[in-house]
Amino acid sequence: MGQRVVVPIQNWMTQPEKTIDQIGQSFFESALLIYPTATLWGIGGVPSPAVIEKLQSVKDRSGPFLMVWQDIETLLSALMRAPDTTRQFITQWSGRAVTTLVPLSYFSEPHTIPECCISESQQVAVRVDGLRPLNSLIQSSRSDAWLSTSVNLKGEEPSMRFTQQDLFFQNLKEDAILFEYGLPLIGTATTIVDLSAQKVVRQGAAHVELTSEE
Repeated sequence: MGQRVVVPIQNWMTQPEKTIDQIGQSFFESALLIYPTATLWGIGGVPSPAVIEKLQSVKDRSGPFLMVWQDIETLLSALMRAPDTTRQFITQWSGRAVTTLVPLSYFSEPHTIPECCISESQQVAVRVDGLRPLNSLIQSSRSDAWLSTSVNLKGEEPSMRFTQQDLFFQNLKEDAILFEYGLPLIGTATTIVDLSAQKVVRQGAAHVELTSEE
């Protein structure tokens, strides 16, 4: 059984840097993080080799996993090779429950993208979440983005209640940190958009209609 740390909501939402210092940077960068997003509960963490290995084990798959970025400026800075239409779309839907699939070639430093986040079609799923305290926590972790996927086991529905996260957390064999959060979430997965194919892959919490100009 791995080490368990539970972080009260008032700590991480108001003092994210102090919270990470108290946990310890080395443990934080090697543990699985279970945290709320604006839509559903997520699991992932800093894209370190230790976290990648743990996440792949828990989810029983090698990937691909989403990258949740600390803010729109950091994401756009990473996507310097993306066309203006893609950058405008991502900016428009930033923080609005939309995940965008972008080609790996759009990144100015594609070698920095973890292999577990790259699909067979050489695309990467990116998002800036709408839960601002989460964005601050990512920034305080000294990472541009976190690995992220839904909190559920293979074949189960993604969960949206804190009680479900607590049970999932207690049953983990890996080192893990749970960020308490009792406020309601949207409860629906994000909408996924593939701009290269001009296709809405999944309609979710945000309704997106593509035009020929996007």
